[in-house]
Amino acid sequence: DSLQNADSQAVSVIASSGMELASGEEVMDVYKKSGTNHTYAHGAGNYCDMAVDSAGDVIVAWYDADDGKVKYTWQTPSELVAVISSSTTTAARTASREAHAQTVDDGGEYVKIVVDSAQHIHLAYYDSNSGDLKYAYIPALGGTPVLNTVDSYSDVGEHITLTVVQDGSNYIPYIGYY
Repeated sequence: DSLQNADSQAVSVIASSGMELASGEEVMDVYKKSGTNHTYAHGAGNYCDMAVDSAGDVIVAWYDADDGKVKYTWQTPSELVAVISSSTTTAARTASREAHAQTVDDGGEYVKIVVDSAQHIHLAYYDSNSGDLKYAYIPALGGTPVLNTVDSYSDVGEHITLTVVQDGSNYIPYIGYY
């Protein structure tokens, strides 16, 4: 059985962490940068989030536990169609996912991502190295992130919510945390 949309087209499901199909350690062992049967350019982590922009690009942000950095990548609708083909090899799927991968900053646990209606990317995340809550604004896919420390008092930002509201031509991030 496969999932289908209203037009009877096959639907691919992209899941974030939280499913109990395997433990976090088992998943991380499979996706570490190098192992017995594989080598990846970017490691996996326990924290990830996903957004879809108005062009249909799927954007995934995650904490790379191997590097201790927050990263993101994206795939266009045409790239997604190509990689879900049953004839696509695992190596080709991995290369496609890693083709756009970008490093944003140190830290990245508890990462949240929002894409606003103008295609700007907003990330909120916790940096365990400094104990700070941070925010990154990325003007476009592949663009240079503008980084800000939201709160650096004590050890804050392990549980985050992120919403972006438009006010005229401005987009205002609202970050909840404790």
